[in-house]
Amino acid sequence: MTPPEPYQQTPATTAGQRQAAKEAATEFFGTVEEILQRANQTIAAEQAPLTPTFYRNPTPTPAIGDAPPVQQPGRPAMSQQATNDSVRMLSFGGMVFLTGAGIGIVMMTSDYANPTVIGVSGTVLAAVLLAAARLMRRTKEVVEAAPPQITQYYSGDVHQQHTEITTNTKGVIAYNRNDLPL
Repeated sequence: MTPPEPYQQTPATTAGQRQAAKEAATEFFGTVEEILQRANQTIAAEQAPLTPTFYRNPTPTPAIGDAPPVQQPGRPAMSQQATNDSVRMLSFGGMVFLTGAGIGIVMMTSDYANPTVIGVSGTVLAAVLLAAARLMRRTKEVVEAAPPQITQYYSGDVHQQHTEITTNTKGVIAYNRNDLPL
């Protein structure tokens, strides 16, 4: 009897080869999982309903509401007069700075300036500016105080009655007896 022939065996794989095969399989399955996740996200995004990100109310906002005004946080708003005054103060400050800088430049270039002459000329300049400002303010007041011109147009017959009354009242107790025909 002959002994059975030994069958051919593949040489045993080493531990390093097994580890490399295991890493390759893990990498392959990881790539497949990433592809499936991206596909699922794309499908979910396509199937999800589109939600609007903004809404514009087509009704016009009312010009005047019935709600009382509410104090807002922070610095309170300035009145128109305060705003005008602050603009005037800033403008005057800039004018004073520029005037002083101009006078300083003149004094530096002339190498000598008489302080008395500079003081007198500055006083005269200030007086002229104040007079001009007062004149402009008075002119504005006169224009605003003038009665507005009213033009009325009538069609048909018009009757105008103009009556002047002049009285000469004397004494502590005066009685006014103006009996006017109408």
